[in-house]
Amino acid sequence: MRRSRTCLQIVAGWTIFLVLLLTGCDRPSGQNQSEVPSHPVTILNHTALDICQIRLSRPYQRAWGENVLGNRLSSGACATVEIPAGMHDLQFVPCVETELPLERYGIIVEGPTRFPLWISYPPGQGVPADCSLSIVQ
Repeated sequence: MRRSRTCLQIVAGWTIFLVLLLTGCDRPSGQNQSEVPSHPVTILNHTALDICQIRLSRPYQRAWGENVLGNRLSSGACATVEIPAGMHDLQFVPCVETELPLERYGIIVEGPTRFPLWISYPPGQGVPADCSLSIVQ
């Protein structure tokens, strides 16, 4: 009886810890999502498809967030979007409705970076080495 009660207390303690962790109570007091810095991430579209939406979510969230891509990202072009620091899942939605979105999981953003997009889609014309001419804010 005593052993099962101890196990129950341990399970209850871990359950409370996980609930607090998943609801964001692991942050120091006073720190909120708006204080997390954002970084420019340049998406390089090496696919043959135009991308109309880029959606973010934190790992283990059930729904994708709002579209962070301002304009269409054409094949062979690049666009820069602001993404908060931390780990994210990314969903790239092609403009052609018959194509499935491409999802990448566990992308870590720690500063300005480039993210090449070419896996799982047919190859496109490529992106010029200096894509600063086609950067979309």
